[in-house]
Amino acid sequence: MIEEFRWLDPDLLEPMDNMRMRHPVEDRLNLFNDIKRNGIQHNIRARPHPDAVKRAAGKYQVYAGRLRVSIAQELKHTNIGLSPDVIRPWTEYPILIPTMIKEANDEEAFIVTLSENINRSDVTDYEVGNWLQMMKMKFPILSQGELGDRIGRSQAFVSRHLRLVEEVEKGKIPTEIENERSARAFRTLSDEEQQKVMKEAVEKGIAPSVREMERKMIDKGLEILSRFRTPGDTEFLEVILREEGNLTLEQAKNAITEWRSKESKKPREDITPDPVATRLSHYYPACIIDKILSAYQDSTFDLAVLRCSGLVRELWKMASEETKEEAMRKLL
Repeated sequence: MIEEFRWLDPDLLEPMDNMRMRHPVEDRLNLFNDIKRNGIQHNIRARPHPDAVKRAAGKYQVYAGRLRVSIAQELKHTNIGLSPDVIRPWTEYPILIPTMIKEANDEEAFIVTLSENINRSDVTDYEVGNWLQMMKMKFPILSQGELGDRIGRSQAFVSRHLRLVEEVEKGKIPTEIENERSARAFRTLSDEEQQKVMKEAVEKGIAPSVREMERKMIDKGLEILSRFRTPGDTEFLEVILREEGNLTLEQAKNAITEWRSKESKKPREDITPDPVATRLSHYYPACIIDKILSAYQDSTFDLAVLRCSGLVRELWKMASEETKEEAMRKLL
């Protein structure tokens, strides 16, 4: 069926399930007053009703523009029509709805609904995830990758949003956390911190901001980094923070940057040279010594020598023949 435009009575339109679970009262009131004064200015999208009986009665199912339709229906049932200056009766000035009608199957209708709402600032990640979950249940044949392809997003995007909904439903994450970034920050908190956030969410009806939770993680990263004597290799420190602190890569980078900034401001006289590092520097590169001493703070000289030599042997095995030849030429 080719897309067709019609002006329709609100009672001929039946909205699908709404992706948005709640509308701010003020936003709805503003839209209500705008429609009462000016009517509906932008087309909604609908399909011939999938229920055969309703289709025969000339009804359509709305999959984009549900809120506008529900407001128009409310105005009709209270007999309020267009009223630029004063309230006028519906019978004289009805609010008809500009509608683009096209035959669409369930999958197409769900996808259009998602694409209409996914980038709206007032639609939460939880609502996106909930809609994706509904699609997974309605179209079980679709894998997460295929679902991502349908909506123009990656499989990781689908997976993250489905995980958010699943964890909220299981009580692992407070219901007050509605965006995926906040959920990621919450997951990285210690069990004790998570319990504090859960308690606060119940008492105040609101969860800490993303910044508050991410600040806790950076502080945790700084605590881990305080064990290290030298700035070390960035990649090595990122791995440590992600494994020991459960930080994201971005949080690890931020913690390392802040730690190095603080270290650079320390008076030089407060930094005592490590005697083991000093002795090892006669035999091994500084980067290798840093890695060994950062991972094993209480190493004796003999133990550090063994670890350094073992690391060098492993690196030598991994090196290409060309690299080995160049290294031998430099040594000779």
